[in-house]
Amino acid sequence: MGKKYGDWRIIEPLKEGGQAYAYRVMGLNGKEAVLKVIKNPNRSLRYMRELEAYRRLRSPTIPRLIDSGEMNGKLWLVVENCGNSLVDEIEGATTITLLKWFKDVVKALCDAHAENIVHRDVKPNNVVVGSINNTASLVDFGICTLIDLDDACTSVEAFGNAAFAAPECFLGEADNPGPPCDVYSAGKLLYWMLSNRCNINREQVENAYQNINVPTQPLRSRIFSIIAACVKETPSQRITADELHDRMLRVVEYAQEVLTEYQQRIYRLVDNIGNDGHFNPGSSMPITSGSFVKTNVLDQIVSVSGDGPAENIALALLYENNLKKALHIRKAWVGMRCSTAKANVRLSVRQNLGGWPSDETLGDVVISLVHGPAALYTVDLNAHLSENLYWLVFQLPGDQNSCANLCGATFDMKPQCSRCAISSDGGKTWQFRDSPNGPGYAVRLEAIES
Repeated sequence: MGKKYGDWRIIEPLKEGGQAYAYRVMGLNGKEAVLKVIKNPNRSLRYMRELEAYRRLRSPTIPRLIDSGEMNGKLWLVVENCGNSLVDEIEGATTITLLKWFKDVVKALCDAHAENIVHRDVKPNNVVVGSINNTASLVDFGICTLIDLDDACTSVEAFGNAAFAAPECFLGEADNPGPPCDVYSAGKLLYWMLSNRCNINREQVENAYQNINVPTQPLRSRIFSIIAACVKETPSQRITADELHDRMLRVVEYAQEVLTEYQQRIYRLVDNIGNDGHFNPGSSMPITSGSFVKTNVLDQIVSVSGDGPAENIALALLYENNLKKALHIRKAWVGMRCSTAKANVRLSVRQNLGGWPSDETLGDVVISLVHGPAALYTVDLNAHLSENLYWLVFQLPGDQNSCANLCGATFDMKPQCSRCAISSDGGKTWQFRDSPNGPGYAVRLEAIES
């Protein structure tokens, strides 16, 4: 046993921080805790701010303040020992575990921001994981700011880890970086956790998508959309910690569902539909029959010029078999709305032929729609897929007087370059219509190995 601070005896040193020494200690009651001794006595203002922050905080994912004091001019404090460093525990952790740990960190940020506390140093070394409850906690509020106090530290000096800190932490401005700087750092932390400990440069967020190490493309897209919503140059454009927490709740639920299926060799080849079947009914693409007349539309969800007969508009969506293996597509979910009394939409899977939908159908099904609000339609689909690229084609029989709308994807998806083709003659000839920034369309395909 070593040196004592109050009732606490040092057991061993922990990783040293920039502002303080840290030790694992034991109290008179035999319980272990973490002791922090401030290096620079001139930093007493920061020490008092950290004490005040811990006194305010009541969070299940932030350590509780136990004791504090001064010895021989050295300021110290003692907090709960919430576990081992994330850096030491991340090796071998599953995707679900990593997502849950990150959700715990975001919960800590929500609780801190609710008390007007900005951590300002969110990074892997400041996250610990409990060995018993497997919960992650955010630690070390040494450079935090309390935004409701007049004596808060300014950012005339850079602070935070350069790989994780927000841009405003380096600008030397008189105003304190607020809660958005924690969200920015959290986005980089999430990427670090799921990319085998890689870092994102400020200007290269879009290039980070492929490095997210999760088994399925739909899950990767959802995770990246969260990262992209956090790691934005302008603070006002970032989501809040509360919004981030809501999205993490959804993505953890989604990951548990889709990864369980993956282990059973059931694959969501495409999945632009959110939890509980959510999608965006306000964004849609019309599909019409050759004899469709706009004056017969029961609502105005479709945009077709003129009042006379419209063209026979078919829609084709290009997708990639990211699994690179032969698959049997057995079920489809599609978010659609019918603008006429009824519509029978033919959904077919087509081969890719020179960048266009082939006339050869790999499998098809008819989706019967009736007029009403947008809804999620589920149909059995029998299509065998071997090639990497394939098309989904939506079309109506030319002799119907009908119109349907294919709705937009959930907002939880990463903006993706959706390559689609439009035909005005029912699928005989095609023209490209790419959407470089949209989230795509409300389509889910379930497949198994052939």
